[in-house]
Amino acid sequence: MIDYHRVPVSVIKELGTARGSCEATRLLRRTRLSRSLLLASQIAAAEPGLSDAATVITRVQDSAPQHVASVLTYPWLSAWASALVRSGAGDRKHLHAAAVAVALRADICDHGLSLTPHAAGCIHLPTLGVLRPVDMRPRIIRPADLDGPRWCPVRTVVVATPQGAVETALDDLDRYRDCHGHPPADRLGDEAWRVWRGLITTAWDLLSAYAPDRATDLAAGLTSIVPLRTTTAATGLSATCGDAFGGFGATVPADGAECASTMVHEFSHSKLNALHELVPLYRADDGLRYFAPWRPDPRPVGGLLQGAHAFTAVADLWCALRADRALEARATTRFAVLRAQLRRALPDLLGAPGLTDAGRCVAQCLAGEVRLFDHMEVPARVEREAHRRLADSYRSWCRRNGADRVVLPQRQPRR
Repeated sequence: MIDYHRVPVSVIKELGTARGSCEATRLLRRTRLSRSLLLASQIAAAEPGLSDAATVITRVQDSAPQHVASVLTYPWLSAWASALVRSGAGDRKHLHAAAVAVALRADICDHGLSLTPHAAGCIHLPTLGVLRPVDMRPRIIRPADLDGPRWCPVRTVVVATPQGAVETALDDLDRYRDCHGHPPADRLGDEAWRVWRGLITTAWDLLSAYAPDRATDLAAGLTSIVPLRTTTAATGLSATCGDAFGGFGATVPADGAECASTMVHEFSHSKLNALHELVPLYRADDGLRYFAPWRPDPRPVGGLLQGAHAFTAVADLWCALRADRALEARATTRFAVLRAQLRRALPDLLGAPGLTDAGRCVAQCLAGEVRLFDHMEVPARVEREAHRRLADSYRSWCRRNGADRVVLPQRQPRR
């Protein structure tokens, strides 16, 4: 277990950088595992009937801890456990399903845990899939059940890269995947699955070819993507749940490059959320709101820091993608726009009183990374267009919000 209150500055710098570091990501995964084990223990202790689930998890933890880590750190199980402990309300018996998934991954048949189908007649096993048994009676799930017409698995995209094989779950089944403020898609049909698989494969290929360090970082921490429902009003949408480290939800990206950009963007949020839980990066909302060039609405300091961290990583990716001849023009434009936006946002962020010392350390690291972008040359016309777009967005922001640079705390309405 890591002492959450004593994180060295060197570790904060390593975790807070947008550059990407697989060592730092592995450290975050270890802290998330500690957190998940603690949450599971709290859930089991609150209900005597769950002691057998805790016993199975402990048994596998002693003999094959990698299977416990795979299940308990799964983003959507983490989201369930966090929400349950925070609110005190929810389906505690889902811990039985998690324990069964752990046992099945470890190939343990004598776990002795029975599961009852939910109202829809389904038994959900996190990380594995959904079983639709013939009746509603409780039953013990064994490895042989994970096959046949009544079994619906979580599908994964496996890509061979120079850094090794990477596996990403495309989860359209998990009971607790609906945590992104936008409804998840239902089970994907064959054609939609092929589209997603192609996009994720291309994204990993681009990352491996042009940003190998970032690919290694993502491979160490990104485990699951939830397809979100696409509508005419919701395209190009993606979101990260703060409790679900290593996962995000997204509508179908436009192409493989946009998919890679989304993966980098949302995983950056995952990492900063996890770091903020280890050591607070900003204080409770002080009412100050800031211009974030990538958003139309005024943002609190936490939102500004999150955006700066994510878009610094994304700018670095688009800079690297300029080496791909087919993407060069688009990547150059995207890089130039993001660089101009970050240069505009960082002074406000560095001066924000709501940052803690740790948050200011992260902001200073980001400022250093953005200064490195100064050495990346782009055509003058592209640079001019980036600054024109920034100026236009700022004027629109001021008109929309009636404020300049920083929106001061709003007065509380009289009671």
